[in-house]
Amino acid sequence: MWWSTLVGVEPQVAWQGALFEQEPAGGRLSFDGLRRDPLDARSWIDLVPGWVPDHVVLFDWLLAHAPWQQRTREMWDRRVLEPRLVAVWPAGGQLPPLVTELTDVLSQRYGVDFDSCLVNLYRDGSDAVAWHADTVRQGAHEPAGRHRLAGRVPVVPASTDRRRPGRPALRTRWRRPRRHGRRVPARVGAHRPARAQRLRRPDVGHPAALPAGPDHALAVLDDVLPLLRCPHCSQPLRREGAAVRCPAGHSFDVARQGYLSLLPGGAGTADTAQMVAARDRFLSAGHYDAVGEALAGAVGRGPVVDVGAGTGHHLARVLGAHAGPGLALDLSRHAARRAARAHDRIGAVVADAWRTLPVRDGVAGAVLSVFAPRGPAEALRVLGPGGRLVVVTPTPRHLAELVGPLGLVTVDPDKDERLGRQLAGFRRLSAEPVERTLVLDDPAVRDAVAMGPSARHVDLTALPDLAGEVTLSVRVAAYAPR
Repeated sequence: MWWSTLVGVEPQVAWQGALFEQEPAGGRLSFDGLRRDPLDARSWIDLVPGWVPDHVVLFDWLLAHAPWQQRTREMWDRRVLEPRLVAVWPAGGQLPPLVTELTDVLSQRYGVDFDSCLVNLYRDGSDAVAWHADTVRQGAHEPAGRHRLAGRVPVVPASTDRRRPGRPALRTRWRRPRRHGRRVPARVGAHRPARAQRLRRPDVGHPAALPAGPDHALAVLDDVLPLLRCPHCSQPLRREGAAVRCPAGHSFDVARQGYLSLLPGGAGTADTAQMVAARDRFLSAGHYDAVGEALAGAVGRGPVVDVGAGTGHHLARVLGAHAGPGLALDLSRHAARRAARAHDRIGAVVADAWRTLPVRDGVAGAVLSVFAPRGPAEALRVLGPGGRLVVVTPTPRHLAELVGPLGLVTVDPDKDERLGRQLAGFRRLSAEPVERTLVLDDPAVRDAVAMGPSARHVDLTALPDLAGEVTLSVRVAAYAPR
């Protein structure tokens, strides 16, 4: 065996859209638009643009549920990791339903039986297709019969080029009776529509069945599109079916879960699926409801833009007390999924708070920043006349019962002074302290830790029982441009 041990991993990936856009020639899993490119007299490549138009569902499922592993092998007298992740459903096992749907159609067309599936995942620019070995070819001979093709049939629903980083290549392996043939890979590809977004770590809590998003998700996006602009050229956006485009031709897909990604390229570190799930459990239990009430009281009229919205919980509380649309911006697509379902007037958009926001000038009645990065210049730009910036910051007493014993991230004692310098272009209208004593059971305490930045360095499995009283202590301050 050419590789050695397998190391189980959870993928952290960057998603890159296709370079070219091409409409499918036929329906889903249709071969109407098939183009066959002969390689020689005995082999060929089939290309079918748009073969799997709802590929996002398939990839989301694979990213969340495939048994990802990273192989190691001997190279240069030492053991090294292969530069990609691999997931395998071996022969004799049961293929996932979303994959079986594809293999059944391919088996019928090409007259072969698919019995296993291998998926390669190229996470970012550091991964590569090097170090492959085709063990099927090792037993091949020159063909002696009519059947010329055997071995592997890669299916590439993501792109016409599976070697680009961040594009999972679904490769299904099939076996045919012992007829020797030339081992030439044949490809049945479905071009991925252009989308300028990044896909971070998969939501491991996402259900296996991935239904289409509700129809009202598109209607909500229509309501917030007048607030948005293209992240590449700053022109207005319009929706065409399940895609959003600008006059310059930049195109962005609306995810089946109802959110829109407007990331123009590489992004920073987003909250993981586990962090988002913990936050959703904790906030849904009502522990920070007092914060939501204070936010609702500080917001004025007009559309509300929540920068670093997370699950959309606080924005939903604000919209419950105010009319108008809400725009939830967050770098994490896992958070955006939940925000899109948090309220029927929330439009969820994946965006980076540290960059220029994909929001038009002067359109917001309020900008929220709840335990999130703040870009004062961007807030000034997007706020309309009479608009407010509402900021929630923790005090040094916040979660004090946990910070010391667990070594959590502490609050800078000079935070207020630093915040004042950051917001020099604003004048403070109000500052309301919100302080409560929370009685938390052990799972709630663990969620409080897991949903914040401390989750990246605290081993939750090693913590003792932490049930008890914990202090909620924050300040909700409203600001207006000078």
